[in-house]
Amino acid sequence: MNVAESERPTGAQVSCRVDGTTMTLGDPIEIATDLEPLPSAVVVGQTAGYEALRATELADLEGTLEGLADEAAPVLGAADLLALRSWSDDLSSLSTTARAVADQVLGLVQDAADVEAYLAEHVGEGTADNLPELAEFLTDRGYVDDQGNVLPAGAPVTVDGGHCLYLSENVTRVDGDSEGCAATRGDTWFVDVSDRIHPASAPELCVVPAIPAAAVALLGVGASLVLVRRANMR
Repeated sequence: MNVAESERPTGAQVSCRVDGTTMTLGDPIEIATDLEPLPSAVVVGQTAGYEALRATELADLEGTLEGLADEAAPVLGAADLLALRSWSDDLSSLSTTARAVADQVLGLVQDAADVEAYLAEHVGEGTADNLPELAEFLTDRGYVDDQGNVLPAGAPVTVDGGHCLYLSENVTRVDGDSEGCAATRGDTWFVDVSDRIHPASAPELCVVPAIPAAAVALLGVGASLVLVRRANMR
């Protein structure tokens, strides 16, 4: 039974009448009269629910985006990136700083998708060096260095007093021979702007902590990965 607020009820009691006999069910209750009004009803579902979810998820994402404002290449974790891409049609509720970072992240995502689509269409036709449209695209967006390289050449990495680090079946290994291993192994590595270590032979992979350390697809690496170079590694 619903009672209008305007009735200002002060108590309630439930009774049941059967065959002319009335029974009281439970104990009477008192209803406070100084309660705050209930919040307005919220429609859950359809457009109202959609916009309410957008507001909640973007509010949670705003702080993360603002924290990346000083990064040259901001990286979001998988869940945050999914949320950003899901609501990218309207990011007007974000702060100016967060919106700028969001636009940068979405731009990087779109550029990556464009490159993948171009390569899928022209696979087998040649390398980036003789695909002028791709080379121009990468150059215009600042994805090449002063020598025109998309990826750095990399350099050998030695650990434990000169033993070379190399990759074997996506697992990092250390050469047992430290004498001239850089020349015999030939494995080189490079660090990207997010301080992630990649094998030059498989730049789509990224070194992650493990025993032994492994190299996995970059998309599987969380944005919070931090690698520390210690004194025995150069």
